[in-house]
Order: sequence, then C-alpha cells, then structure tokens
Amino acid sequence: MTEQEELPVSNEFITFVRIQLNHEQKQQLNRFLNLHYLGDIHCNELDESGFYFPKYPEKETQEFKDALWRIDAGHEYQVKVIYDVNGNCKLELL
Repeated sequence: MTEQEELPVSNEFITFVRIQLNHEQKQQLNRFLNLHYLGDIHCNELDESGFYFPKYPEKETQEFKDALWRIDAGHEYQVKVIYDVNGNCKLELL
C-alpha cells in the first residue's frame, strides 16, 4: 500500500492564510487611521531642513502609534477551506 492510498478522502482542510498589504494599500490604511485619530489625512509637515514632523503631536496616542505599527506587520489567520464537487472553495475563519 502506497502513502497516497493511506490518505483519507476529504474536501475540508485547516490551513493558515497570511495577510500582507501592498504599499498602496498601506498608504490608504494609514490615511484612514490619520483621519480617525488625528482628524486630518495629512498629519505631517515639512520643516525648512527637509524633515517631516508631526502636525498634531498632542493627538498621537499610544493607541494611534500601535495601530500604525500593525499596518506593516503581516497577519496569519487559521481558516477552514471546504471544496464543493465543482472545485469551488468556501473559507471559514477560525
């Protein structure tokens, strides 16, 4: 008996999916967070030396900084994948 013959018959699988936003998506999410937390899409200004500085430093809470940090992180989620007889799949977040 080969290894292939020992595998059970199944159309349901548990696997992991990694979510990683591209650069444009990160910028869009960053603007969303800026608007939510700071009330302005553009939250930095350029000084005479050519460096950016926060326009609203008093509004930059730890919650805001943590949210910005999470934008760059990838996120893994466990999902259940169920295939029908036509080969179409349905995902269930676990």
